[in-house]
Amino acid sequence: MTRGVLFGKRYGIVAAMEIATGLLLHKSLTALGVALIIQAVPGLFSMTTYLGGFYLIYLEIQTFKSREMLELGETISQSSY
Repeated sequence: MTRGVLFGKRYGIVAAMEIATGLLLHKSLTALGVALIIQAVPGLFSMTTYLGGFYLIYLEIQTFKSREMLELGETISQSSY
């Protein structure tokens, strides 16, 4: 953004393309590394799948708790008037 402001639109676009290319390369290498590790350790994929499932259940529980607190807060604020 700084390059775009200081040097013009063309330089800003080039800088954004450079950043996007770097991020794409970094993420691709990271995904490849994770894939190689999962392939090397047989039980890691199953463990990751189960941990992901447990995490989703945890998020669901937290969502229901926050809804209950939201509903409770709305009831209290409405009754205080």
